[in-house]
Amino acid sequence: MQTIKLYIKDWLAIHPYIQQQATDRYFVDLANRLYSTCTIREIPESIKKKLCLYTAAYFEDVISGLGLWQAFIKKHLELYDTSLPFYTIRPDYIKDEINEEDIRFIIWNTLEKAPYKHPYINPMDRNIEETSHSFFRILDEEYETASTSHIRDAPQNIYISRLIFIFLAFSDTYQTSVDMTAANTVISRVMRLPPILRYRCLCSLILPK
Repeated sequence: MQTIKLYIKDWLAIHPYIQQQATDRYFVDLANRLYSTCTIREIPESIKKKLCLYTAAYFEDVISGLGLWQAFIKKHLELYDTSLPFYTIRPDYIKDEINEEDIRFIIWNTLEKAPYKHPYINPMDRNIEETSHSFFRILDEEYETASTSHIRDAPQNIYISRLIFIFLAFSDTYQTSVDMTAANTVISRVMRLPPILRYRCLCSLILPK
């Protein structure tokens, strides 16, 4: 029997909305499946949970077409002539689908940025590689079903959230997690504006100065 370690409140904590959406339970269950296969040891449980939540959120981003991850790899490609740091991009890499290299980087980035004292995390660490492989197998099993079902339906105001996400995340190129307090504050304020002011506000956030 699968041990439950992650709950709706954990999922909502990394999303720019407060009320539970119809698809959230699916992704929480998915994150718990990932947790049960994570082989990385000697890290705080809170960080292990984040590995699973961020990987599940990556999956949500890909199948919903939100585009946060695509914005990241596109910007990285423009700056450094490769979609991801450290890892060789294999010929079967498909930018609009899930990829093991993506998951490997998300795991490394989460561990390296973890807010506790630790040595530098080697991107080529064997445990990271093994865990990313395990995570990818689970997501790959789910991909075809999830990408053709109602799970693709994006939350309300998804496109506004998308623009604000990209603005907040890529003010620092390597930042792959967003400050949800800041995101929720911005989104709630923007959504209270009349449509024309909402549009102008978004333009001021997103368009180059």
